[in-house]
Amino acid sequence: MDRFALSHEQLGYAPPTKRDIAEIERQYQACLDRFGDNFGSEYGWAAQHLGLKKPRLVDLEVAAGKGAMQSHYRMASYNVHAGARGIDFRLGLLEGSGTRTALAGVSNAGFVDPARNTAGDLVFVTTLLSSGTTRFDRVLEWQILAQLRDELLRQLDKAQRALDRAHRAQLRRERATR
Repeated sequence: MDRFALSHEQLGYAPPTKRDIAEIERQYQACLDRFGDNFGSEYGWAAQHLGLKKPRLVDLEVAAGKGAMQSHYRMASYNVHAGARGIDFRLGLLEGSGTRTALAGVSNAGFVDPARNTAGDLVFVTTLLSSGTTRFDRVLEWQILAQLRDELLRQLDKAQRALDRAHRAQLRRERATR
């Protein structure tokens, strides 16, 4: 609300009313009274669980056992957020493609890691959300999901090898025509 109040005019909206501001402030204070002052920070809802005054996203990732994913997140951000890495790194382009321009449109390159991580996390979240049961059919569903994930990983590796072979062949043809 504070950010909106500062920029509503540039956004083309009416300012928040005094009544709206008072109600939001009342609700905000009620949350702080109920959950503590730490709740007021961006990830404050996790402060007590993590034992931190002002948790950050990286703290949540580490607590969830996903701290290593920060490198993937940062790499995916190179072409989006300003920084020196984005000058030479092109997400979605194959190595040696010879282009220094940003990709505009779809690409077959770079799909394996995101697909692997998505498949693994979907199985993890599904089993986590349905845990707490020892029903045979539920356990069997988890086994099937894990087998589907494993087959997907094999197929992703196969597709990546085929893409790499095709790319190397294209590079050889390009060199031969020079």
